[in-house]
Amino acid sequence: MLGRMHKPTLRAFALAPLVFTAACAVDPSPPPPDESAAQTDAVQRYIDAIYHHDDVRHSFRSKLGDDVDCVAFEAEPGVRALLAAGATLDEVRRSLAEGRAATPSSGAGANDMYLAGDPDEVGRQRACPDGTVPHVRLTRARIAAAGGLDAYERIVQRKQPKSAPMNPTSGGKEAHTGPYAWVFANYKAASQGGTSTMTIAAPTLPGNGIGDHSIAQVWVSAGGGTTGQPLQTVEAGWIALPCGQTGPCAPRLFIYSTPDSYATGCYNGGAPSSGCVTWVPNPSATLMLNAPLTASTPGGAQHELTITVRHARTLHCFATNLCTFFWGRWDVYASTDGAAPQYLGYYANSAYGSGPLASGSTEFEIGGEVYDSNGTSTEPSPPRVTMGEGGLFLGLAQYGYTAYHRDFAYYTPAFALQGDGSTAYYTADAYIYNVTAPAGSSSWKNWFYFGDWVGLNKL
Repeated sequence: MLGRMHKPTLRAFALAPLVFTAACAVDPSPPPPDESAAQTDAVQRYIDAIYHHDDVRHSFRSKLGDDVDCVAFEAEPGVRALLAAGATLDEVRRSLAEGRAATPSSGAGANDMYLAGDPDEVGRQRACPDGTVPHVRLTRARIAAAGGLDAYERIVQRKQPKSAPMNPTSGGKEAHTGPYAWVFANYKAASQGGTSTMTIAAPTLPGNGIGDHSIAQVWVSAGGGTTGQPLQTVEAGWIALPCGQTGPCAPRLFIYSTPDSYATGCYNGGAPSSGCVTWVPNPSATLMLNAPLTASTPGGAQHELTITVRHARTLHCFATNLCTFFWGRWDVYASTDGAAPQYLGYYANSAYGSGPLASGSTEFEIGGEVYDSNGTSTEPSPPRVTMGEGGLFLGLAQYGYTAYHRDFAYYTPAFALQGDGSTAYYTADAYIYNVTAPAGSSSWKNWFYFGDWVGLNKL
């Protein structure tokens, strides 16, 4: 395998000299005692499809207790898939270089990151060698804690599409089905992606349902509805899961994509053979997918995540000296607390085939997917979940106590940012969404607050 021939060099950090482990990480956890041999084999095949322990160049333990493996770039599932489809490694790397070169230039300071270079409790540097990609290690014990392989796959490879929305100007209220309420701003326009800054919160979930979660995110999508084409999306933001299902409890950075109306797709890359859209990570990024993010404190310090998703064209020249641009990637960028944006990597345009997202998006949406046990405003118990700070009380919101999105805009076909003209939608009831509360800063161009409904019966 190409990844096993890689000899790493060291990333530069302004810290003590880096010490990297020479041995490859191996999952030390034994199979659960009640697991059959066939189940054990299936779990191991699933783990190996993401990366093999022979392709790990260094490992360390994060401050929150996650084991992190640094995997050779050439061994990444998305890279292997592109090479198998006929791409060269130079072409894959050139696309990454183009994405890095196009990184938005705004921001200053350090991102909330795992790869700080400090030593863990046994002296291993919390950083990855050059040419490797950090992964939160997936173990048999973690899969067992989620309820087995089928349950774990439902968590990381399935995402629920939004319920049919309502425009609040209609004056009606629609109770949603299922355990989630959605609220979002929507741009129904030809576009090539978009951007938004959202508060990071830490909602507490009951943990009874496999995959229960609350999310703040952006959606870039095309198709679906009455178009006769599959709904295809690129999504990114932060997700909070019940503690213990996938590791230490914290909001975590995520990406997601589906090529076929959520029949397949998965979080944070993964193996195309498992239904994941081909994802190529940037080995130079210092923000890590699935890494915990520092959450805001109600009434105290507020922390933010900025996400940008943008379609990219690649110049291709033929042997005849004829050169042309073609759509090559959906680039994803992220930053925290106003720091310089990090290029996380790209979804390969080829993964969407002849589908609608291959040529651009028709909607850009910004909002929240809020856990709610049944969506009725009269439910006395158990308490419904907010976005981790405060819910809207009788439609009121306040900066520092209520989750929000701000400064959101979409890229026009000419790649100009357009932040005007969005339409507000929601499921459940109108109290989940507020656009009239004051901005947290005079520099905000647009914004909305969101969270669960809090009625008089909850006092």
